[in-house]
Amino acid sequence: MPQGAVAGPSGEDAEGEREDDEGEAEPPCPARQRRGPDAHEQVEDGQTEIEVREYHAEDVQREEASARHEALMQLERVGLGDKPFELAGNLPLGNQRILEIARALAADPALLVLDEPAAGLRRQEKLRLAELLRSLRADHLTILIVEHDMEFVMSLVDRIVVLDFGSKLCEGAPAAIRSDERVQEAYLGGVA
Repeated sequence: MPQGAVAGPSGEDAEGEREDDEGEAEPPCPARQRRGPDAHEQVEDGQTEIEVREYHAEDVQREEASARHEALMQLERVGLGDKPFELAGNLPLGNQRILEIARALAADPALLVLDEPAAGLRRQEKLRLAELLRSLRADHLTILIVEHDMEFVMSLVDRIVVLDFGSKLCEGAPAAIRSDERVQEAYLGGVA
């Protein structure tokens, strides 16, 4: 390998060649040429290139089938199971938000973080979103919501942290937050 050359994690240079113990370049492994130096796969003696490709094609097919199954399960979970092949752009905004949640759920998160999920939604869409979030909470999923729609948030959460220009204003149960004069001043323009 030339001095100053970049080597991969298995000692390959930029062309995929490795040096043996005597410093001579070994030809690159065909499987590594296809998938890159991080593939960490073993090509058995006697395997043909087509056998290696077929093996990987079967792996890809299994992964795709598993991902498709998971996607269909999550669409069903969020109430979009009747539209599995509908283009996202053709869905109403409320269903697009729910689709975003389904996509996140497919990763099996321990924490679901939602940024302004109710923004731009109509009343019925907000109600449907709130119903979904309650059902996910009942399934013991932890959800962090960043939201300006206080009415939407009040009916969903156990605790609220109120920020005012990036600083914590107060924290507590929804009823305590609703009656806090600092919150009323910051978000409602005065004490109600």
